[in-house]
Amino acid sequence: MGDFTGISKSSVCHIIHRTSRAIASLRRYYIRFPTTPAAIRQIQKEDFHRAGFIRVIGAIDCMHVRVRSYAIVNSRLQIMDLVARWPGSTHDSTIFDHSLIKYRSETGEFGNSCLVGDCGYPALPYLMTPLINPRTAAEQLYNESQIRTRNMVERCFGIWGKIFAVLTIGSRFFNVESTLPVIVATAILYNLRMSVNPSPCLVQKNGAHEEEENTEDECDTDDGLYVKNENNSFVNDSRSLKTSYKARVDLENQVSMLEKDLKSATEVGLELECMLRELLAIKNEENNLAKTV
Repeated sequence: MGDFTGISKSSVCHIIHRTSRAIASLRRYYIRFPTTPAAIRQIQKEDFHRAGFIRVIGAIDCMHVRVRSYAIVNSRLQIMDLVARWPGSTHDSTIFDHSLIKYRSETGEFGNSCLVGDCGYPALPYLMTPLINPRTAAEQLYNESQIRTRNMVERCFGIWGKIFAVLTIGSRFFNVESTLPVIVATAILYNLRMSVNPSPCLVQKNGAHEEEENTEDECDTDDGLYVKNENNSFVNDSRSLKTSYKARVDLENQVSMLEKDLKSATEVGLELECMLRELLAIKNEENNLAKTV
């Protein structure tokens, strides 16, 4: 970046670190775990459509970028929880044992929800792992459903790494403390990207699921309960009006919060632009002085 803008390497590093910390400070707005019963149920429904695994609220796995980081991902391939601070040699189960999500799961905050993970995690009432030696048809079906559901975290890591090369190639920072805000910042930008422009495969699968749902005689949707009448057409229950109004109000609140966050991000961007202009002015002055000498 410094080669293209005529800025020294130290100045570029300072700008990158400052920008990363500013973006990472917005974590609580863009990396959030569902807490309300309605939000949890919606995530469970979406995850169920992947492979028929019930009560799943997310898939968990770890990745290594100078430090050991774990993430929990939903069926939209969005990151709901992220921990990036452990040494690279730390085992996956150790990271989860010391996580806040485990404590919140054990206290029953998420109801009957569960996570899915690979064999690196212990089998718990709220964490489902694959069977080592499935024998019966039911056990094989469980493993197939569990693996297909868990695949969403692998897909998330793949897209996340393609967008931000620092996650796959590695960073050139001299200390780990400088890497942590960068990882969190890339996760926030990744979630923003997935919310605005999701993966084409994800859109196609969601469309297929919606089509499959509409072929059922009775289905529970976001707008209420739909049942078929005598003419074989869907009729919305009266409760759908209240549900639809509540969904619209919630969406308006989310849009209002997003506008505030974007305003803060714009202010940070303007400040960075001023810094770049000042640095370019200093660089030009140095060049002029060098020519006069």
